[in-house]
Amino acid sequence: MSLETKHYVATIADITALAHATIDGEQSVVVSRGAYLRALVATTQAELGAEPRQRNGRHSRITRAETPAHLDALNAVAKRFYAIVAQVAKAKEPAPDNAAFRSRTAFARSAASTVRAFIRAGRDVRALVAERVTKGALRVGPSGRKLTIAQLERRAQRLTAALEDVARRLKGADAEAARKALAPAFALLAKASGATTDPRAARAARLPLRTKDGFFVPMGTIQ
Repeated sequence: MSLETKHYVATIADITALAHATIDGEQSVVVSRGAYLRALVATTQAELGAEPRQRNGRHSRITRAETPAHLDALNAVAKRFYAIVAQVAKAKEPAPDNAAFRSRTAFARSAASTVRAFIRAGRDVRALVAERVTKGALRVGPSGRKLTIAQLERRAQRLTAALEDVARRLKGADAEAARKALAPAFALLAKASGATTDPRAARAARLPLRTKDGFFVPMGTIQ
């Protein structure tokens, strides 16, 4: 029986299959990660004792008093699911480095974080139609909270780890495709790091060099 047939209320076998599909890239990243998010929502609904919905519920808000129970249900489901994802990721590489492991399992943490923010904003997860859930639809808007330098640095480290993992995988499959796919990311990094058109300044300050065709990024600049 497929996840769609079961309205995305997932079993251990379902999440194991999804983890393999996502980590191995057996199907579109968008498709597999979307299915994981919907499974997380539907199974959280089941944890709360709610029946799968075929249409959006009228009452989409919860009280502050109800919020802890909803978060507990989500966290219980997310913990079970993440244990399976982690097990699959570790089986791919018995001794993966921490950055690679976190990159491969990031989709599971991101899905849980999205649903958690939805609940904390006072939204009722039981009112969702799991089959139609998308990450964008669950976003509740910016909180206006300013991030500290340390938080920004941690985000940059996570993004760097993810970029390194993508680069390694692409290079192993098709080096030319890797260069084309990574070019926009490197251009963005070059702009953010203060690229210059002066070769001498680039060498002296170890900055990316802007050229008529794009950017030249010396390896020493990004190490």
